[in-house]
Order: sequence, then C-alpha cells, then structure tokens
Amino acid sequence: MIRLLAILPLVFLLCFAYSCQKGEEGAEEFGEDAHASAESIREWFDRYTSGMSSGDVDDLLSLYADSIVILPPSGSIVAGRDEYRNWIDRFLGRYNTEENLEIREIKIYGKNAAAWGSHNYRITHKESGIVTEGTGTFINLFELHSNGEWMCTHNMWTSVSPPAKKEE
Repeated sequence: MIRLLAILPLVFLLCFAYSCQKGEEGAEEFGEDAHASAESIREWFDRYTSGMSSGDVDDLLSLYADSIVILPPSGSIVAGRDEYRNWIDRFLGRYNTEENLEIREIKIYGKNAAAWGSHNYRITHKESGIVTEGTGTFINLFELHSNGEWMCTHNMWTSVSPPAKKEE
C-alpha cells in the first residue's frame, strides 16, 4: 500500500506530462492572453492564501474543480469536492494558518496549466496555542473552465517542519 502511494503521484505527473505534449501546440491558442492567464493563476494563489488565513471554507471551495484531488504529505488522498470540504473544514476548525507562497513557474498548455513553487507556513492550534512552522514545495494543476476561471484539479505539497512549540 505504501509503495502504491509513493508511485501514484509519479504516475499522475507522467500522465499529465504526456497529455501536455499535445497541449504545447495549444498554448499558442492563448497568444497574448498567456500572460493574462498566468496572472489569473497568480490571483488564484492570492485567493487561496487569503482563504486559508481567514478560514473561509466556501471561498476555498470556489477555487477547486468538483473532481479535485488533494495529495497531502500525510499520504491520505482527498478526492472530490465533498471530501475536500470535510477535510479543510476540520483542519481550519482546529488551526489558524498563515502561508506565504513563492510561485517559481507557471506553464500553460492550452486549457490546462501547472504551477509549482515553495511555501512557508505557520499553523497555530486554536485550543492549545501550539505553533508549527515549516517550509515545503507544492505543485498545482489547473483547468480553464467555460466561465474563464482557472480551477485547481490536483494539488500536492511537501512539508518540512521542526518540532511544534507552545506560543508564549
């Protein structure tokens, strides 16, 4: 089971890369709009960090496709909007979060896109005041919907954090 979970993200990324080979030609379809699309994806990340900080579950849900797949460092797979709502609602019910993202690259392949980068975070347990800070990397895959908005279809991240400490 653990071997499968380790291989699953790699298989997914290979499939995405294969589907994007044809999408390279489709990227020209955007022409001058490619920059605007990259800016729209940057705005997506701004909305994401704002939603995480405010704890606004509905705003966060509006950023994801119905078929969202989340691959957190814990190894558990969160699939679908309902499962994501339950997962993020539990998390934000327990923790206050601050997260800073550095987007290293955005690639647009027609109506699909990928963005990756690094992040640092500070998570405070609401009840105990225990703070966890850390860093990591992320990759998000997007799909351009008919309404012109980029929706995240897949999200995976790593997390490296030192031992938690009690807030003073």
